[in-house]
Order: sequence, then C-alpha cells, then structure tokens
Amino acid sequence: MILERIASPADVKQLSREELEPLCGELRRFLVESVSRTGGHLASNLGAVELTVALHRIYDTGRDRLVFDVGHQCYIHKALTGRRELFGTLRQLEGLSGFPKPGESVHDAFVAGHASNSVSVALGMARGRTLLGEEPVKAALHLHGSFAETGVGHGTDKALVAGLLGMATDDLDIPNSFEIAGQKGLSFAFDEVDLRDAHPNSVNVEVEGASGRRMKMQASSTGGGRIMVDKLDGVEVSFSGDYHTLVIQNLDNQGNLADVTTALALARVNVANMSLHRSDKGGNVMMIIETDDPVPDYIVELLDKQPGILQVIHYKREG
Repeated sequence: MILERIASPADVKQLSREELEPLCGELRRFLVESVSRTGGHLASNLGAVELTVALHRIYDTGRDRLVFDVGHQCYIHKALTGRRELFGTLRQLEGLSGFPKPGESVHDAFVAGHASNSVSVALGMARGRTLLGEEPVKAALHLHGSFAETGVGHGTDKALVAGLLGMATDDLDIPNSFEIAGQKGLSFAFDEVDLRDAHPNSVNVEVEGASGRRMKMQASSTGGGRIMVDKLDGVEVSFSGDYHTLVIQNLDNQGNLADVTTALALARVNVANMSLHRSDKGGNVMMIIETDDPVPDYIVELLDKQPGILQVIHYKREG
C-alpha cells in the first residue's frame, strides 16, 4: 500500500503523479474503517481528501501555516503528518484530537472549531475592546449555547481573550493568549450562562478598564467570520462592525440627533445605516451610526462636547 509509505508530508512530495490517485483511494478506505470504530466526522473528511493531498504536495506545513476554517476536516491532514497510527484513539480521553491542535503537532497552526467561531469571536471581542474606549484590565466572559458546550475544546476561550488584548485574527500567538494576558495585567474568568432567545453562538462580556469604566456587551458569532453586537450596557442594539461605527450615548433631549447628523454632513461623511435605541422616554438614548468613511477625529471630539451627549466612541472598521 502507498499509504504505509507515508510517515510525513515529505513522503507525499516524493510520490509520482500516477501514485496520487491510488493514495486518495487508500485514504478514503482508511477513514471509513477508522471512523466506523471510533466515531467522528466522516463525510466532511471524505470530501477533503484530494484537496489535503494537494496542499501537502505543494506546501511545507511545518513552516507554511495551514489554517482550517472548519476544523473537523483535518483528519487527512493528521494522517499525512505522522499521526495515522493514533487514529484508534481519535476523540478518546488523552487520544488524538478531532480538531487541529498545535500542542499535538508542529503541522497544526491553530485550534479551529466547526465553522469560524474562534476567528469571528476574536473579531467581535476586539470591537468590544474598542467600544470600552481603553485597555481592559478585568473581564468576565459568560458563554452561551454551543460556546458553553465546546468553547474550551475549540479554542474559542483563547480567541476571546486574544480579542480583548487587541490581537489580530491571524496572529499565531492566539493559542498563547492566556499567558500574554497575564503578562499584560488582564485578569479574566469564564462561566456558562443561559441567555434567553440569544443566538446559540453567543457570549456576554463584562469588561473594566484601568480608569474604572465598565461596559457590558452581548455578541454572537453568525458564521463565516461575521459577528453581531446584540446588546450594549443592557440596551438592545444591532450592528456588525462591517462599517465604521459611531456609538453615541446621550440624554433623550430634542436636538441631539440633529446636532450629530449636521456635524457629519458638514464633514461630508456619508451615513450608511442609523438606529436609535431608547431605554425609556426622557431617559438615555444610544445612537448607532454606521458610515462609509471613518469620521474625522475633530468631529468625534466636537460631538463629545455637545450638551446632552454623554459619550462618543468611534469604531474604525478593520482592513
């Protein structure tokens, strides 16, 4: 069998073109036999055989970083990177992980879950960090739904902390975010919570900055690297961070909305979306204004000084 000659990706590169198709057939038979004994994700891996072989034919995954968007499609990758003999322990206690795991092999770049959850949550929490307006020093992260069930095993917990640290979503130090948080003085704690009517991939975050300012945010991972902010400080909102975004907290006074839109018009900033969220009549209001272009700093400072406006935070879209 060709597969028995494969102990590392280097062996794949030594095969002739004529041997690649028979190798893929052997890999499929190996998958069916192994997964039928241990359980696991079969169909998704059967559909990724040729792609994975081609990637190892071209790239050096000990150096080139291969990141799986859907982590449980990594079985062929593991079989070709020296772990084929471990498949009898797949998804068993202290056995072979069903997902990429950097501590298991130098060929695994990042812990990825079912569908981009870690990456999208890291994005979302980076936005939450911006909305706080300063560096966080303390955080409580309440996981809901599938995040509560699988967040630790899929690396979502490390991605959350990485986001609070302001790390980019492709930062290779994300698996080390807990240690980096300790070095930077960020303390954090996780627990589980049942959020009524929330998206199954949701997290409720409470953060505190060095000045004592606090913020609560509820966000959800909607897949494909996208997030939605659902609540800010208990007020129901809805924005994704796909646009440059102004978050303005103000008193429920006449004229505040006109002051804001006039200032944006004078700066020739085009408004893409706008929504108002009021706690009650005469109480506090939260304006969410999404713009095509970033709002100039002098406009942000001008708005922050207007009577009746309590706080202005400007989130600049990434990328």
